[in-house]
Amino acid sequence: MNVELTNGILHLHLSTPREMEVIRLAATAYADRLAAAELANRTYHMGSKPTPDRGYDDRLTARTGLSASTCYEYLRLDAKRGGLVGRQVGTKWLITEEAVRAFEGRQKQAA
Repeated sequence: MNVELTNGILHLHLSTPREMEVIRLAATAYADRLAAAELANRTYHMGSKPTPDRGYDDRLTARTGLSASTCYEYLRLDAKRGGLVGRQVGTKWLITEEAVRAFEGRQKQAA
């Protein structure tokens, strides 16, 4: 390994095996961040069929393991009373992954 400082710029020269290890670590970290971002951007609905081409089952009942009637009960409660935060658009509900995780955290604290 060779390190040089030129005009305030640090130049790091690695051996080929070490370069490959650094590239592998950077690629792994990048892939992990992409996967986490994809998961965080998921949304769920109260329908009976998954949305085609989503790559995941976007039904809230599948995500939580709760029945539809139980999900509706939690959606009608506010978060302070242990409810699930969702947005009702017309007659349909839209729930984010963040809201599901917050709900699950409150459920664990209550237990």
